[in-house]
Amino acid sequence: MVREPYLMRLSTPSCRLAAIPLRFACSLFLVITLGSLISTAAFPQNPEQGKVVPAAEGKPAVGPDGKPIDPNAKPADPNAKPADPNAKPADTGIKVIRRTEYLKTPSTSEKFNATVGADGKVEFHFEGTPWPPVLDWLAEISGKSLDWQELPGDVLNLHTQRRYTPEEARDLLNWHLLARGFTLLLHDEVFTVANVKGINPGIVPRVTEEELATRMPSEFVKISLPLEWIIAEDAATQLAPMLSPNGRLSAIKSVNRIEAIDAVSNLRDIVTLLRDEQNSRRNDRALVRVFKLQHVRADEVIVSLMSILGIEKKQVAGSGGNMNVMMQQMQMQMQQQMQQMQQQQGGAAGAQKASEPKLVLNSRENSILATAPPDKMEIIEQTVKALDISPDSEDQLLRNLDRMRVYRLTTLKPEPLAEILTDV
Repeated sequence: MVREPYLMRLSTPSCRLAAIPLRFACSLFLVITLGSLISTAAFPQNPEQGKVVPAAEGKPAVGPDGKPIDPNAKPADPNAKPADPNAKPADTGIKVIRRTEYLKTPSTSEKFNATVGADGKVEFHFEGTPWPPVLDWLAEISGKSLDWQELPGDVLNLHTQRRYTPEEARDLLNWHLLARGFTLLLHDEVFTVANVKGINPGIVPRVTEEELATRMPSEFVKISLPLEWIIAEDAATQLAPMLSPNGRLSAIKSVNRIEAIDAVSNLRDIVTLLRDEQNSRRNDRALVRVFKLQHVRADEVIVSLMSILGIEKKQVAGSGGNMNVMMQQMQMQMQQQMQQMQQQQGGAAGAQKASEPKLVLNSRENSILATAPPDKMEIIEQTVKALDISPDSEDQLLRNLDRMRVYRLTTLKPEPLAEILTDV
């Protein structure tokens, strides 16, 4: 009986085993081969795995995770940094204290030092003091009640160098409240703290221009300002940068006024600017003006003005006769200039038209009464200056032809009547 050799070398490179019986080596080789075949059949390798599959017709593209890709999604920034998992959420609003959540503790009333002198003036030092005890103290020294639903959630650090009256102390604290988006309003015997972001304009005290001089600079008030030659919509747009972030400015077009809500100090600057501007141009830019004509007839000029301004032509008393050639040429030139001005100014989308100018003819005084906004009044003035020019002597007779009338006499002779009229 021939025994199998104990050691054997196999010619196959993957099965080079030493010190293993031949049968055991062959069995191991078969097991390895069958295992590789089963794994390949059960889990075939996809050479396209990890890549984006392009979209087929009628189907969305598929991403590496096997989910459809949104065709409107923006590609990710390759340089973007990953989000910090330990980062705190951003603060999206001003921290506030609500009355229903506030609990008054004895320690809150010990974080400030305030004294009231014999003269009624106060000196105070606040350091890390919450707003509720500060305003309670202010209401106490002022002899007022305090009402609030929300207050700033931070603390107040304020050290005074001099003594203040209760009114001055209230204005100083109100300045700090406005910087935080709140204001302190006084109604009779009650202090009311309000958030200016959603404040009801009805609870804001109304003052006049004269009362602004007697109010504290940080008081939050509202005022209505009449305008003369300035258009309310334009004034509201141009004066908006002068307001604080807490202010509001709106135009009342029907009466040409602006309604402003802000601190007294800001409203004083607006009132001063409007007063100086309107006083400097009151004589030149009045909304109602009378144009007396010296060299031409008013009924001819008013027809040209209505054509240039685009006013619907109506029957004008005393009008008659045709315009001469010179008047027609000047009218055409003024119309072209008017169109060029309108194109330069442009018609912004949604812009509302100004009030329509009105013209009244006074034949007895040979004048025109005009009422119009400042921009239209400037056009009327320039048109009248261009048309009311001294004519040459040769044209004077032609201009007066339409002023002559023929009277037919039945019982009188023309010569004696002409002599009588000449003597008169």
